[in-house]
Amino acid sequence: MRQDISLEKPLDEPDRSDPADRRKALAAGSLAHGVHDGLTDVIYVLLPIWQAAFGLSYAQVGLLRGAYAGMMAGFQLLASRGARKWGRETLLVRGTALAGFAYLLAAQATDINLLLLALMIGGLGASTQHPLASALVSDAYEGSGRVKQALAQYNFAGDIGKAVIPGLTGVVLVYISWQTNATLLGMLGIAAAFALWWLMPKSQAHEAASKKTKVADATGTPAGLMALIATGSIDSGVRMGFLTFLPFLLQSKGASTEHIGLALALLFIGGAFGKLFCGYLGARLGPVRTVICTEVLTALLILLALVLPYGPLMLVMPLIGVALNGTSSVLGGLVPDFAPRERRDRVFAWFYTGTVGGGALAPVLIGAISDQAGVTEGLVVLACVLLLTLPLCLVIYNGMKGLPRR
Repeated sequence: MRQDISLEKPLDEPDRSDPADRRKALAAGSLAHGVHDGLTDVIYVLLPIWQAAFGLSYAQVGLLRGAYAGMMAGFQLLASRGARKWGRETLLVRGTALAGFAYLLAAQATDINLLLLALMIGGLGASTQHPLASALVSDAYEGSGRVKQALAQYNFAGDIGKAVIPGLTGVVLVYISWQTNATLLGMLGIAAAFALWWLMPKSQAHEAASKKTKVADATGTPAGLMALIATGSIDSGVRMGFLTFLPFLLQSKGASTEHIGLALALLFIGGAFGKLFCGYLGARLGPVRTVICTEVLTALLILLALVLPYGPLMLVMPLIGVALNGTSSVLGGLVPDFAPRERRDRVFAWFYTGTVGGGALAPVLIGAISDQAGVTEGLVVLACVLLLTLPLCLVIYNGMKGLPRR
């Protein structure tokens, strides 16, 4: 929605949001994002261990990652609908607890079947986070003039979780078994659910968003929205595919388990600052130009990662993270430009369904390619696929023409 931020709330209804409730909503959304993203991306550290423990092929490795992401993608729209019946807060707390329980179950796995079931349950719990937490933060700051800033902090918290939890896991796995580590991850998820229950303002933001008084919204075209979802899906697919098989690329360069954890931590730290940097760049170049620049840079850096030895690659890892993760922040910030306020949670759900769906499909396809041709060739395919986003960016740009700046 490209318009002055002051027009986002109803014109005949004063803003009654309590600043304390806003801060609690942002804290709760950020906590949920950090924990869920950490529990999602720690899988990348565990995949090589599971492959060795259960004798998995690359296609089965992709299936494990894809099962988690597929459940997360497939149930996001249902989570959005369920929030209307049970409330965002209740569903988000239960989803977080379910994600924690999934790791407790994974710790008991003795074969791929139970592990696959646990990851599917984890993906189901994780499906509540993106559409509900992002809408919770967005609605809490409605009418304050700080919606995008709040969403930027929410996104930054997610990348902090991606950096801290996988990084610590890579170090801890040197001293304890993966089963004990999975148990600790499960306890973290359940503890986070209790913290969310305590933090979240009860239904204030959701009720405010459901009021009938509306203002006419200027939004982008449906074609632009579809192109935005498609771009996000490809970008997410390439990111998830690269992260799934990066540990195996690092192994081929002589990296140990703790080195893989460190590499992922460096990448995710770069990704966290990439969200901030790309937001800064988007304000000056414009969001569409920024996306074009970051997508081209990401493709080049993936190809560079294939040829660099382990030492130099570790030095470049933060830069890869900046390009790999920064794009998603810019794309997510464009969603409200195509979403009327009364349909914002649904449009967020559609967007995240597409992005997580792309992230679920890509590892399976790249795993099959890697089984036949090798991991290097699979990652080359990823870099080439990313360039498909360039013509889609032009459709997004045309879909936003004539809209005033927010």
